Amino acid sequence: MVAINTVIAETLVLAGMCLIAALLLRGRVSWGWMLGAIGLYAVHKVAVFLPIMGLVPDLTPGRYNWEGKLLGVILVLLVGWLVFRGDLRSWGLTLSQRGPAPAAGFIVAGLTALAMAAFMYLYFPGVKSEPALDVAYQMTMPSLDEEFLYRGVMLVMLERAFRPTFRLFGAPLGFAALITTLQFYATHAMGVGADWTLTMAWFDIVSLITGALYVYVRAATGSLLLPILLHSWFNCAGYLM
Repeated sequence: MVAINTVIAETLVLAGMCLIAALLLRGRVSWGWMLGAIGLYAVHKVAVFLPIMGLVPDLTPGRYNWEGKLLGVILVLLVGWLVFRGDLRSWGLTLSQRGPAPAAGFIVAGLTALAMAAFMYLYFPGVKSEPALDVAYQMTMPSLDEEFLYRGVMLVMLERAFRPTFRLFGAPLGFAALITTLQFYATHAMGVGADWTLTMAWFDIVSLITGALYVYVRAATGSLLLPILLHSWFNCAGYLM
């Protein structure tokens, strides 16, 4: 029941932000792309929660949701392939860094990596230790699943719904970048109980900051490569330093 409530609550948050953006733009919105992005988020969330709900067997040892994250990755890849007619580059799945502002993207990515290392060193001193399979999960699953969704397919769908409205050091940004960043934060900070009790870890501002940095690097470089690497680095820095 908690999983179902979480899917509903988080999808409503996303829908609410999209509707606010539509109102601010006075309806100058591609409604089909907007509704598609909301639908993708809801279905993706269900897919990730299927093992938690006991509807998919837990085949991988350890305490992490390998099966759910793998389902999420496969779902987003499938949707990205179908919706964009096999053009994976259009939603960032490319090694090429030929975006509108690659130099700015690399600078921000480098500074972000250094800031993440400093944050982990200062606030979480000592090297963490977990089973190798759990470390492998942190190195791969969250970054692939969440970057494919938030900075990949869903971002581009919302960009086509709202269109970027300004440039920051050459990178096109707008409501799509803002909404995906806030949704990324809400996903990490919001909790929903079986009785619909809502809790918000407002202090967990780190996910908001990192989400904003990831989306800027993605917009600047045109690729998910650096956001994925940054996300993995943040998740795994504590095992290395």
